[in-house]
Amino acid sequence: MITQTSRNSSIGFAKVQSDTTESVGFTSVVEQAQAIRLMNSAMMPKPGNYSTYEVDPRLFADLVKQADSMQKLDSYIGYPESVQLIAELTGVRVPMNRRLTDLNPGDVLLCVRLQYRVENPAHKRLQKPTINDYAFFVSLYSTNS
Repeated sequence: MITQTSRNSSIGFAKVQSDTTESVGFTSVVEQAQAIRLMNSAMMPKPGNYSTYEVDPRLFADLVKQADSMQKLDSYIGYPESVQLIAELTGVRVPMNRRLTDLNPGDVLLCVRLQYRVENPAHKRLQKPTINDYAFFVSLYSTNS
């Protein structure tokens, strides 16, 4: 499943039709990117254009593994639960990192986002989210021109 949530992109990603072409299209984008920024939210850390696509967990996992194997993966995951989920889903161990996300034109963001906010932050550590509690996104970043 892919849902496009924005249409601006300088990377030239073609609209995709089937599971096979979805994987091939995003694989090509990961290959072309200078860096892959792994994040635990779908946010915009810098001004610019973001083309964001919701993807299924399997495709997200494949892209994380591909980026890791190409040594392009840079983790900005700030929560231990998200680090654990990524490890279970992909077999890739990423460091927990709460630094500000640095972006450059052509970077790709792989985002895993909890689909709800914990009502009482004091109870946050008591939550045990499962894969069904998360949404997965691929975002292509370019500067405003």
